[in-house]
Amino acid sequence: MRKGNKILYGLKPDFTVETFLRVMKELKGTTTEVTNSMAFESYLNFHWRIAYAHIVLGTITVYDLNAFGDFYYRISLNKDLCKYCIDEGFDKIIEAIEKLTPMWKREQETVPELLSSIDRYKSPFQ
Repeated sequence: MRKGNKILYGLKPDFTVETFLRVMKELKGTTTEVTNSMAFESYLNFHWRIAYAHIVLGTITVYDLNAFGDFYYRISLNKDLCKYCIDEGFDKIIEAIEKLTPMWKREQETVPELLSSIDRYKSPFQ
């Protein structure tokens, strides 16, 4: 999970999402690239399972799903990764993104309101 997060968030400069996509497309790479690709594929599988738990099984709510929302949001920012998810059977990730997008939009609309309420509670001693 940690390695997958680092790759998704661009914190692993020697291996990026683009590197993953290249290795998976060409079906070859260095030993390290293949190892990292397998780890990232497992990471996508984890997020697919979370999405599946909401979309198909109904065992978690959309709010539970949104607890992982930032990971889905980061995936949504990379159109090539989204296409990979669709093509390679991780389609529930895309369905989760589609379900979460309206929530993200509502949350973004409340940010100014939230920031103004935080400002009211700032300590005068700061």
